[in-house]
Amino acid sequence: MPTEPTPLRKKSGFGPTVPPTERYRPVAPEYGRARKLRGMIGIREEILDWVPEDRTRYSRLGAIVINTGVMAALSLLVALHSITNIIWIALLPFALFWGYLIVSFDGWLVSTTHGNLDGRRKVAMFVPRLAVSMLFGFIIAEPLVFQIFQPAIHAEVRATRNETIGAHTTRYRQCNPETGEVVTDPGCRNFLLNVPDSPLAARTELTTLTAQRDKLSGELTASSGKLAELVDHAAKECAGTPGPGLTGVPGNGTDCGRDRTDADQFRADNNIDQRQQDLRVLDQKVKDSTAKTAAAEKGYQDNLRKAIEQNVTKQSDDQGPIGLLDEEHALASLSSRSWAVCIAQWLLRLLFIVIDCLPALAKLASGTTAYDRLFSRQIQASSALFDRWVAIRERQDSAEYQIAEREIEHRLHNRLEEIDDADRSHRAQREIDKREQIASLADRLQMHWRAG
Repeated sequence: MPTEPTPLRKKSGFGPTVPPTERYRPVAPEYGRARKLRGMIGIREEILDWVPEDRTRYSRLGAIVINTGVMAALSLLVALHSITNIIWIALLPFALFWGYLIVSFDGWLVSTTHGNLDGRRKVAMFVPRLAVSMLFGFIIAEPLVFQIFQPAIHAEVRATRNETIGAHTTRYRQCNPETGEVVTDPGCRNFLLNVPDSPLAARTELTTLTAQRDKLSGELTASSGKLAELVDHAAKECAGTPGPGLTGVPGNGTDCGRDRTDADQFRADNNIDQRQQDLRVLDQKVKDSTAKTAAAEKGYQDNLRKAIEQNVTKQSDDQGPIGLLDEEHALASLSSRSWAVCIAQWLLRLLFIVIDCLPALAKLASGTTAYDRLFSRQIQASSALFDRWVAIRERQDSAEYQIAEREIEHRLHNRLEEIDDADRSHRAQREIDKREQIASLADRLQMHWRAG
């Protein structure tokens, strides 16, 4: 780029003008951190030296790119720590690499917009870049939003897990009753437990024995009542007690003996004594079975409680540490119950997305700068010089090819002439040889005629 004429600088007062000690444009190159920041967004310092007023603008833009990368690295560090629970220092290299990727992407995004002077084209160029930035921003924002709402989110996750564990515990108890009965409900298919020493057999035996005892007791009560009536009637008859069906004559008479015989015969016919003995045996069996059933139920209940606790503990352990999906569901649950949480979390998410889009937004908001115009002119000049260089190279190569073509044509012409000369010489020699043969033949014929 041509250098502008060096302006004259006046001394103080009204003295004559003298040349300045330093040229006005381009200014001396600047080195340091600001130059490195500008280099990250593709700034050509040799062009920026002509408009040093834009140095601050592009230095700040480079700082925005760095800040976006730092936020991305912090976001990934938070996300990885919440997933793995590894010490954060061990995760730092992965977070730094992610931040480097974001810085590289944002730097490329900004650098591709330098020198664009068409406003509509610039907006159209920024639309897909902003879309990609928003996508990255959403990914980066999510772990940070979870970190800010972490106390409420983790409390919600723990409450949800406790509710789930409580529901499973209740379901296990419903599907595995303490009585040992088998539940056929289809909803219990995944909650049935195989618990040993079921009291069902003991309870069935107790029920059978109790039924037998109750039946025998009822029959024996009826028979005993009838027997008591017969014994009482015989006693009254023998005592001479007056009354219906009684003679009223005391002593062991005929009626007294007959009534006693009837009572003894009824006792014998109905096996009263044996059945009373059987009832005492059944009572003892019921007592023993009751104790056995109680012990079996207690052991089964203990085993059942341990089995339920083991399954619930396993499910609780399988839940593992709180992860991103758990936090996502918990935040969605909190948002569905509270408009304040819903609005706050979306405002935070949008804020982080805007921060991630700041490099593109800042470049778009800056409009067309002096550096953009010089960069565009530099591109145009480079393009024009390249076109001229290509034209010169094309002309040089074309000239070389034309010279080579002429040389080939010249060699072809000379070679054709040599071939023609050789052909003419060959024909002339053949003509001479033919004439010599004719002359020789004529001489032989003449000599033959003379001899004849």
